[in-house]
Amino acid sequence: TQAPTTVAPTEKATTVAPTTKGTDISTNPVTIGNKETSVDNTKKETSADQKVMINKAKIKVAKRKHKSAKIKVSFKKISGVTGYQIRVSSTKKFTKKKTITKFVSKTNVKVYARKLKKAKKLYVQVRGYKIVGGKKVYGLWSGKKKVKK
Repeated sequence: TQAPTTVAPTEKATTVAPTTKGTDISTNPVTIGNKETSVDNTKKETSADQKVMINKAKIKVAKRKHKSAKIKVSFKKISGVTGYQIRVSSTKKFTKKKTITKFVSKTNVKVYARKLKKAKKLYVQVRGYKIVGGKKVYGLWSGKKKVKK
């Protein structure tokens, strides 16, 4: 049999039939990357390929003292997540220049928004994440919560 070769995306792939003289062809699955492939090229999903569902977070409280950089955020715990990502912004649309993002593992945290200290209104969103196969898989962002003074 011949070893598989890689083809550049601009070239057309050609198929070469393997020679079977004096060899025994087995139909046992072979592991290629994260997928098992049998000789007839059917793929079976392994645990790394399965879909991961992460529920949407719900913010309970988001408050700060008048013109303070410290914001207290608490939200409901999501089962099965590794941690949470919190973002604080001075705009409802969470534009990059006016947003701070922080990764945490607790559901009751204080975020220091020194960059946004002078803003009159602040908004908070939270989402959960889970590490699957060495990569972070994120859930949906929670609804926008206005920070109380």
